[in-house]
Amino acid sequence: MQWQFTFIAASQTDKDGDDPACHGLVHDVDVGALFRQKTAFKSLNQAEKLNIINNHFRPGDDYAFPKVFMNGCNRSFQRSWQQRYPWLVYNKECDGGFCLPCVLFAIRESLGTLVTTPFNRWIKVSKVCGEHEKNRYHIDAMVAYDNFLTTSRNPQKNIQVQIESERGSTIKRNRQIVKSVAKCVHFCGKQCIALRSHRDDSTADRNGNRGNFLALLELRVDSGDEVLKNHLATCSANARYSSKTIQNQLIMLIGDHIRDSIIQEIKEAKYFSILCDEVTDNANLEQ
Repeated sequence: MQWQFTFIAASQTDKDGDDPACHGLVHDVDVGALFRQKTAFKSLNQAEKLNIINNHFRPGDDYAFPKVFMNGCNRSFQRSWQQRYPWLVYNKECDGGFCLPCVLFAIRESLGTLVTTPFNRWIKVSKVCGEHEKNRYHIDAMVAYDNFLTTSRNPQKNIQVQIESERGSTIKRNRQIVKSVAKCVHFCGKQCIALRSHRDDSTADRNGNRGNFLALLELRVDSGDEVLKNHLATCSANARYSSKTIQNQLIMLIGDHIRDSIIQEIKEAKYFSILCDEVTDNANLEQ
């Protein structure tokens, strides 16, 4: 018997009509053909697997299953078996049954009836299906099948999506924290006030003057900066973004930005001038 694996509807005229929105939909996917073309079976992507799950052949109430003379009488596939074994699907091309989860998700190479070959020994349905349900690869395939349906129908439950979402939230939160810290550094520079006192590290007296920068951080927290408040309350001691090293790095970055902005203005201007003035230190010496 020749099986052909295809994702093209056998008769879209009858099922889709002339509705353009229905063009390209796949109906009555031939599950049995997956095994003749093993490369296609192994390389199915998520969309193709979901297409098979949604569009595999489902015999209607008026469908007459072919009868086969077996052990003294005519026998055929029974719909009641699919209620007893929900994973069981019927393929009309080979008049046989398959385990759909195992077809799509079983990972062992040595697979038997219901997976690599159709089941059609109707008198042995209880024995064959009962034993199949106990196989380790079937149990694993059922778990993979259920997880696949859950994540396909609810993408937000996908593990990778959750990881990416959490990563995005972490990046956004860290940017808000750095922005709050940078604003304190920028304020001190703009107002020409020192950032630090004699000591502003862990050895400094918390009740004393720890410098303008740390005081500004505390002011932002008291003013309702919940992101910064939560960060300072939960972060480790080496990840507060408030050390003198971080302060100096932010000063350099802000300085680079100011310099780049000035250079850009000079490049765009037709003329420019430079005004110089001296600065003296405490000993009245010119710097």
